[in-house]
Amino acid sequence: MSNIESFINAPKKVFLLDAIGAFFSMFILFLVHEVIHYNFFNLPNTPIVFMYCLAGSYMIFSIISYCVVLNNWKQLLQIVITLNWIYIIIIIGVIFLFKNEITLHGLCYFIVEIVVLLLVITIECKVLKHFRN
Repeated sequence: MSNIESFINAPKKVFLLDAIGAFFSMFILFLVHEVIHYNFFNLPNTPIVFMYCLAGSYMIFSIISYCVVLNNWKQLLQIVITLNWIYIIIIIGVIFLFKNEITLHGLCYFIVEIVVLLLVITIECKVLKHFRN
């Protein structure tokens, strides 16, 4: 059974996948901001705090969707996909806005974040497409 098939057999699990991803994003950004501090990414506090709060909000939304979704899960999954695209756009915006200040560590982290998000979005879209056909 492929990874996609496991989500097709239990489509609500895709919300759990999204929540776990959002948790890791939030956790890493929180560590960078609160523990490692400024010079790891060399970014001001505002975008880092904004992004870890946003990731935390996405995590809560995905957990609630996973726990309480009954019939409208397709609409909620479409919202999650859209939110993930918005997060990618925000990451790209931060990279370009702070292109002269961001460290190589920061750039690498955000590129990995984008790649992971694109993989998650691909899974979510395949699950959604399967049930729309």
